[in-house]
Amino acid sequence: VLSNIQSNNTVLNSLTVNQALTTSQLTATQATITTLTVSGNASIGGNLTVTGNTTTNDLIITNHLISQGPTPTITALPAAGTNATATITGTDLSGTITITTGTNPTAGDLVNVTFNKKYGAVPQVLINAVNLQTAQMNVFPSKRMNNSFEIYFVNSPKTLTTYKFEYLVAQ
Repeated sequence: VLSNIQSNNTVLNSLTVNQALTTSQLTATQATITTLTVSGNASIGGNLTVTGNTTTNDLIITNHLISQGPTPTITALPAAGTNATATITGTDLSGTITITTGTNPTAGDLVNVTFNKKYGAVPQVLINAVNLQTAQMNVFPSKRMNNSFEIYFVNSPKTLTTYKFEYLVAQ
């Protein structure tokens, strides 16, 4: 049983512990660990950065879910009308889509949103109206694939009108 282990920069080519290693305090300025298994609780006082995938049974977030990363691309499709515009802010996880129809819009897919990184399978896509014009329309996410989705208007949208959505995507 060790009561205190401290190191500023120690390099060990090999460390083998055949039985339990128990310490009340372990302090290291820098450590490289190939595999770490914690069978009890773990507390991290600073930031935790994970560069690979993270697997967990349940994820409990005390405050906010904050999405970071590049913005997906958006393309106005022919049903949006001549000279229609579409913009997007946010990430592959969530954001805001704004569509301003051009002349002669029709029912159908108005925009295509392409993710920056493909999902492992087709994700769930939730869209929500942000303004009155959008709330009055019958729309849904269509052509969902692991790399993109489109927004379908069941009825013809109005000419030169702005429709605004919030979206949330999860696999």
